[in-house]
Amino acid sequence: MSAAVYHYTFGHKLRIIKEDGFLRPTGVNISPREVPVLWFSRNPQFEQTAAKAWLQNGMVTLMTHSEMDRMLGIFRFKLITPDARLYSWMQLQRKARIPPKTICHMIDEGVKRGARPRDWYGSFVPIPLGSMRLQRWNDPAQEWEFVP
Repeated sequence: MSAAVYHYTFGHKLRIIKEDGFLRPTGVNISPREVPVLWFSRNPQFEQTAAKAWLQNGMVTLMTHSEMDRMLGIFRFKLITPDARLYSWMQLQRKARIPPKTICHMIDEGVKRGARPRDWYGSFVPIPLGSMRLQRWNDPAQEWEFVP
């Protein structure tokens, strides 16, 4: 039986992703020894760690799902599993050489936001867009729709 994992992203990034033709691991905000990871989630609704924040009344606040949709557009790339390019959260911690302090922070922040670390997966290699399906969140209908 196959399942799916999702890479959540936002409208302002789509043009660059489509031009490149790949989703790629990112080295943003990682330590010098860490290996860049392309992150996915099994969460079929939305991965809360992907939520964006903004400055509101002098405070950094997470945007609501509706705010992200209205201001940015919420998208996801759906990848059917099993897929040999993916590693589970437990495997990624070691293989990506994520420092223990960072692991604790990721888990703490993820759980605070309502995420489940056991849903986290990642790849160390770029994944071509042709092996995934693009979906867009339709806020009025409250559902994901495939983008042709």
